[in-house]
Amino acid sequence: MPLLYHFCQRRKWWFFCICIAALGTFISFEHLKYSKTMAELIVNITYVAEREDQLVHGVLDLSKRMDKVSDKLNVVNRQIRSLDASVPHERTVKIFGVQEAVNETDDILEENLRNLSSTLLNVQLGPKDVEAVERVGAFEKSFPRATIVYLGDNDVKRRLIHASAEKDVSIKVIDNRPYGTTMDPDRPEDCNLGIAEFDEPVFVSNFSLVSEGAWLTDSASNGSEIYVFQQQGKSKTVLKFNSTEDLVADKVSETFNLPHPWYGTGHVVYNGALYYVREKPLGVIRYEFAARRMRKQKELDHATIEECTYEDSELGGVELAVDETGLWVTYCNTGTL
Repeated sequence: MPLLYHFCQRRKWWFFCICIAALGTFISFEHLKYSKTMAELIVNITYVAEREDQLVHGVLDLSKRMDKVSDKLNVVNRQIRSLDASVPHERTVKIFGVQEAVNETDDILEENLRNLSSTLLNVQLGPKDVEAVERVGAFEKSFPRATIVYLGDNDVKRRLIHASAEKDVSIKVIDNRPYGTTMDPDRPEDCNLGIAEFDEPVFVSNFSLVSEGAWLTDSASNGSEIYVFQQQGKSKTVLKFNSTEDLVADKVSETFNLPHPWYGTGHVVYNGALYYVREKPLGVIRYEFAARRMRKQKELDHATIEECTYEDSELGGVELAVDETGLWVTYCNTGTL
């Protein structure tokens, strides 16, 4: 019995030693795997840090190159301006507001321009300063056409434009450039059309019972008349006020009844005539206030309101504009403008 007991005790000891040895081997193996993973992670972090450093240096190098390119571009721009200053420029101006006679000749127009330049702008035009003059557009009795003046010297052009910009007179002188020409802010003659500041809005009048409408003035007239539209799609009435004061006081001068209800807010008044938009069918109507009747109408066959790409309001979709060249209509056509 004692021998058997000692034998069993010895076998348990050896089993315990074997388990400890196996566990130690397993722990060592896992430690090696963890160490290998940590080593790979450190290598990756080092690689990323090196690439990040390279990227930072690359960005700095690119920034330096861009600065050099910018400096070269500034030098080129200065050279272009220098060359541009040495090239003769178009020495023409466009003048608005010069009254026109029925049998006006170029000599009469030139003499009138010289007098206006002297009296209104304080710019004296010598015998060689004006090379030629001409009117633009078709003759109208009620509204003078613009005048193109070909000048003999670019300095005279600059003085005329600057004097017109500084003085509030009946004529306006601008550079005769095509519409859409990009202005160069470094050239002083281009600065006269810039906006200096905006005044605070002034409350004029409120039609409390009307949620939609429009008010217009005659852009071809120097008068102060105001035309008011109320209740889109329901009313054919246009109210005329002789001045802003009458509008504030609700003092109606005349009432006009249109042949069709108006639609939207994009109407215009020009030279005593109203050009307005009707809805059904969609079109443009010319209504003369003096005759109190419709003179012309034009349907917009392919115009659409529902799929308008530039107007998201039910109050628009068709916009009218007018200048000395004619009437302009902007509207949507099956998703396009």
